[in-house]
Amino acid sequence: AQVPVAGDLESPDPQTPRYADFTRIASTANDNRAPNQVGAPVVTRFKRGGALEGEDRPPAPVRIAAYDDTLGHNIADVFVDFLRDVGLNWVFVTGYPISEPYWVAARGGGENQVVLVQLFERRALTFNPRNKEGWRVEFANIGLHYYRWRYHNR
Repeated sequence: AQVPVAGDLESPDPQTPRYADFTRIASTANDNRAPNQVGAPVVTRFKRGGALEGEDRPPAPVRIAAYDDTLGHNIADVFVDFLRDVGLNWVFVTGYPISEPYWVAARGGGENQVVLVQLFERRALTFNPRNKEGWRVEFANIGLHYYRWRYHNR
């Protein structure tokens, strides 16, 4: 879908990747597996169009905390902590990760910023270190994203 994965939908950052940009790197058929990198810092930027590049100065010191062997993806510590704290079976809530965690450009609250995004089978999670404590990790608005894709992007 040509819908931004994160940030404001009404005035998106033109550099924000779209869901369609993940096509070549997401695991949709047990493909695109990543090696286990538990303990490594998250320092990759995913750009609109699908390009990957190093993020020399990420906005927060995020590390890989877990590896899920089901589809072969690492999970960022901020997402592992959030999913644990929710108190529900995380696989039931999100599904398995289908991408690696990546830093992306996004506009939030009218300001351009860099946030962390990771796609799962049923959800997308975002981490914005500039948000207040308790609001740094959020579920992306995938219901609204689906609606936009289905009814407004024909």
